[in-house]
Amino acid sequence: MGGTHQPGDTLVPREYDAYGLHIASSGQGVTRLAESCQIIRRMWTEERFDFDVSGQETAATTGCATWCASPSRPAGRRSSSAERCAAIGRDPASPTRSTQVTVSYEDPAATRALVKELAGLGLTHIVLNVRPPFPEGVARWVAEEIISPLLG
Repeated sequence: MGGTHQPGDTLVPREYDAYGLHIASSGQGVTRLAESCQIIRRMWTEERFDFDVSGQETAATTGCATWCASPSRPAGRRSSSAERCAAIGRDPASPTRSTQVTVSYEDPAATRALVKELAGLGLTHIVLNVRPPFPEGVARWVAEEIISPLLG
């Protein structure tokens, strides 16, 4: 499986460098994850099998329950996922659409706006990523400044 990182992330590059590993692009990471899921499923259900590592399998075509989107490009990935689902007769609305948003302590309004935009694009599972150093009472602050205003 391939790892990717978001802008401002310093942990993934340090960890991958320490082990001499290459950080995959988001597309490569998704492809590798889909292939890994397919291989693992087949290992559990088949005595023997061959696997063509073509890079063409995606979360849409492997029956994954959750589709994870980059918060910077969810719309394009959504249409691509919908097309792939339709091509194999899968309901494009069946995967849960998920993403992760890094919370801005300096500009909570920008974080709220991004979450609202992503929800409007059909993402229903949005993880709010708080980064260190953590302000005092960060969980309550996120609930009050980010979540509560969005709930109305």
